[in-house]
Amino acid sequence: MLLDTPATERALAAESPAPLNLPAHLTQSANVIYTSGSTGRPKGVALTHGGVLNMAEAARPVLGMAAGVTALQFVSFSFDAAVLDVAVTLAGGGTLAIASSEERTDPVALAEMIRRSGVRVANGVPSMLRLLDGQAVPDVANWLVGGERLTSGLA
Repeated sequence: MLLDTPATERALAAESPAPLNLPAHLTQSANVIYTSGSTGRPKGVALTHGGVLNMAEAARPVLGMAAGVTALQFVSFSFDAAVLDVAVTLAGGGTLAIASSEERTDPVALAEMIRRSGVRVANGVPSMLRLLDGQAVPDVANWLVGGERLTSGLA
């Protein structure tokens, strides 16, 4: 898939660009994430379209993601976990409720955004859950929690 062709450049530069119909193959890179993994040295890791699709298809039924379901996009798009939120939600026909930087740092504002947006699925870290009043977000049916130790009391 070539994005630097004259036709693609003209389409992207247009004031109201037409949708691009670019073929994507399962083995082609969909995005690159940067990780230090176990080495402690940052490195780029290319995720293929097939890998992202497999992840989305496996996670969709577990999280209950389907058309009409709203998921919280909490982490920054620069963080690798955002790929999970975006892929699972959009592949399932759902809607992303994207938290602003203020909402990511203010538990009261985040709870209000979750309620207002009708979020039913959320992905976050335990430290976020510790600050968020569970009674304030009763409609979230499925939480995906990781990245930090989850205590039994918080679970």
